[in-house]
Amino acid sequence: MKVRIRFSKYGVIRFIGHLDVMRSFQKNFRRAGIDVEYSKGFSPHQLMSFSAPLGVGITSDGEYLDLSINSYTDKYDMMKRINDTSVDGIEITDIILLNDKAKNSMSIVKGAGYYVKIRQEEYEEKSNPPSKQEFYAKFSEFLANEKIEVLKKTKKSEAIVDIRPLIFEYECIEDTSAINSQSFQVDDNGICVYLLLSTGSNDNLSPKLVMDAFCKYAGYDFDEYTFAYHRTQMYSRDEEGNLIALSEVDKNSEKTDFYQKK
Repeated sequence: MKVRIRFSKYGVIRFIGHLDVMRSFQKNFRRAGIDVEYSKGFSPHQLMSFSAPLGVGITSDGEYLDLSINSYTDKYDMMKRINDTSVDGIEITDIILLNDKAKNSMSIVKGAGYYVKIRQEEYEEKSNPPSKQEFYAKFSEFLANEKIEVLKKTKKSEAIVDIRPLIFEYECIEDTSAINSQSFQVDDNGICVYLLLSTGSNDNLSPKLVMDAFCKYAGYDFDEYTFAYHRTQMYSRDEEGNLIALSEVDKNSEKTDFYQKK
């Protein structure tokens, strides 16, 4: 059977790369006594896959990994055992039992939501920083363009790409107190925007690339350390093409007793 584990990544652990996070989970599952299924062959390994690796330095409340297990009793007991053995900065927030035909989240992820804020210390160091109203007006003007062409680089090539179709939604956050995250705090009058971006193996857009393109458009002298990024959730698409949270995809609805707290 397979479960989908949602977890948060915050604090200093945000500077740890994806491979080290994966190794940390492998050790945590062994310490927690989770009955993980292993591959067959000369070098068996735990059967797990992550939906979309998180960039170094980015915090998140919406990370997912799929794990194959041999037995499963209660999700709250499983969450507690893993969290008790986990490092500071990684916390399991939900476990979903999947149906037998469920695809790996890596293959079905289509979008991700992000909060992007200006770091207050970086903002105050600027000689003539834009006001909150000016920043939001420029940002809305930027995203009103039908085309936003940028130079997108990969490990193998680089090309001019129109990223506007890959930006599904955006919002300029006026009331930052409404941001519900313990690991991502914004000052009362801070500047923060929300981006819902295409994510996956085919059309993947980084929020850093969006903000870099915006700063060039607006003429702002901001470097890569000006902004802090936080991933809120990851999404797939239903049969009608609507975005749906990965935690809602392929649930095993026949075993509802697994979802009741003991």
